[in-house]
Amino acid sequence: MNLDLDIFYGTRYVYKLTHIPTQKIYIGQTKNIKQRFEQHKSQLLKGTHNNKAMQRDFNKYGGDFTIEVLETIRNATVHSTSPNELKWIVYTGSFLPENGYNGCDPCVRERHSNEYTPRMKKMLSIANLVKEEKYERNRV
Repeated sequence: MNLDLDIFYGTRYVYKLTHIPTQKIYIGQTKNIKQRFEQHKSQLLKGTHNNKAMQRDFNKYGGDFTIEVLETIRNATVHSTSPNELKWIVYTGSFLPENGYNGCDPCVRERHSNEYTPRMKKMLSIANLVKEEKYERNRV
C-alpha cells in the first residue's frame, strides 16, 4: 500500500534543539515535541544519532540540551512544513558547521569542497537577506 504523506494533516512544530555546552543548534520539525526530544536524547545516549556532528559534540562535551518551539503550523503535513523548517535553518544559520547541526543538509556537505554550489550560494544569499532585514527592523 503506497500512502501519500500529504494526506495526513495535523499540527506540526518547527523546533530548535540547542546543545548548551557549544551553543550549536539543530532545527527540525515534528508532530510530537516531547517524543522527538526523547528520541534525540535516546539516540545520543546509545551513540546511534544519525547526525554525526551532534553525536561527536555530545560524546565530547556532554548532553545538556534544550528544546524550543519556533513555529506551530496547523493543518500541516511533512511536505507543507518543510519550507518553514528551511526558513528557520537559514535564519539561524544552523546550516553552517560553526553555528549548528543542520550541516547534514546536502547543500552544506557540498560546502566542504573549495567552491560553493549554486544551491549553497542561494542559501547564503537568503541568509544575508534575512540578516539585513533583521538589522533594518532593529534600527527603526
